[in-house]
Amino acid sequence: MKAVMRVRRWIRVWPLLVGGGLAAWGLQRPLPPAPSTHTGLAALADTGFALLLWGYLTLEGAALGAHGLRRLRLSDLPEGERLLWSIPTGLILLGYPVYALGLLGLLRPPIIAGLILGLALYLRQDMEAATREIVGALRIALAGLGKAPPTARWGGWLMITLLGFSFLLALAPPTHYDALWYHLEAPRQFLMAGRVYPDPHNWPANYAFAPSMLYAIPMALGDDTVPQLLHWTFGVAFLGLACCLARTYAGALAWTAPAFLLTMPALTFRLMPSALADIPAACLELMAFGALLRSSKRRDPGWLHAAGIWTGLAIGAKFSSLPVLVAGTGFWLWRGFPADLPSRMKGLMRYLILTLLLAAPWYLKNAVWFGTPLFPAGLRSSDSEINFRNYLYQEYTNWSPLNSISSKIIDRLIFLVWAFIDPGKIDYISLPWIALPALFVNAVGCVPILSGEVR
Repeated sequence: MKAVMRVRRWIRVWPLLVGGGLAAWGLQRPLPPAPSTHTGLAALADTGFALLLWGYLTLEGAALGAHGLRRLRLSDLPEGERLLWSIPTGLILLGYPVYALGLLGLLRPPIIAGLILGLALYLRQDMEAATREIVGALRIALAGLGKAPPTARWGGWLMITLLGFSFLLALAPPTHYDALWYHLEAPRQFLMAGRVYPDPHNWPANYAFAPSMLYAIPMALGDDTVPQLLHWTFGVAFLGLACCLARTYAGALAWTAPAFLLTMPALTFRLMPSALADIPAACLELMAFGALLRSSKRRDPGWLHAAGIWTGLAIGAKFSSLPVLVAGTGFWLWRGFPADLPSRMKGLMRYLILTLLLAAPWYLKNAVWFGTPLFPAGLRSSDSEINFRNYLYQEYTNWSPLNSISSKIIDRLIFLVWAFIDPGKIDYISLPWIALPALFVNAVGCVPILSGEVR
């Protein structure tokens, strides 16, 4: 009996014990991190630490997401499927307090470790429940795979194999261009400075970067492969959510939806194992549309509120998710749950308010620092001189004699000359008169190619 009581006590405090051990190892590093070309004890220790930290953050994200889903009181959400909604929600939400620490100038590894431990203390019961739920879901999935028809069974094993290969790639040192450019470099620089600041040298570091702030947590503990594993986790949730939505419309062929997505090279081998923002944004967009679909079929405000939350999180993850807000607004006005137009407008206002509340923190900083919330994309900075230098740099780096085959060089020369004449008007919208001569030049340049004269 005493042994059982001791086990129960350990189960109650294991989130703190494991989290404290990971924080101590990451902050003190008994073994120095091994270079990517080395093997041996240090390399094995780094890999084991990465796997444990990834699992711990995933559990904490699942617990935080489940806590939020309970408050929304979502209906018709099976236990196994609930993980697919809670894990991405909680993981992306972990980036928000880290972002707040950065704005306050408190972006220090010990403080970040304390934040994670504090959340674990608050969510320890949810973390225990998430652990049991994940184990149960895996057991049910494997049992169901064994009983599935041959085609579905072999398709499932193919997906598991591809996911395994992409997981191994995620354990390798980061090599993706965008990850090394700003998805990992921006949080690394912010951690060195101890705060989030406007970066005029690495422009993409000023985008909406909720995933990058999530990646700052393992990077504060000295690991840059865990961000890739977290991005891979978003990919698994994305595939699972695609299957759940397809089950409603495709029935027994629902497994073909994730199979189709997983076998796309861009998703499996180029994006999933890298520390980017693309798949988190895609996953949250899918969740937002799934919630809108469910809310349009019944009078359940919880799903509409969830759609607004996930839309805001998607926009906070990647600025290119902004069209989701327009699409979601149009969809709700068209197919909102059975009600008159005034009731739909009230629901739409709640949807928009939740979206803006969760997306605003990432865009207000750019409005204050650069004069435009969408900096550096879409709208120009108020500093035309900086904009002018950046445009000239892009023209210089994109110029190549090989482009002369399609006559693009002439287009670029026109833009370059105009940039010197009027630096404040160097975007395509402000030069509509170039459209016709550019179209003519490109058409003339394509004639030799189409005729087979140029090979």
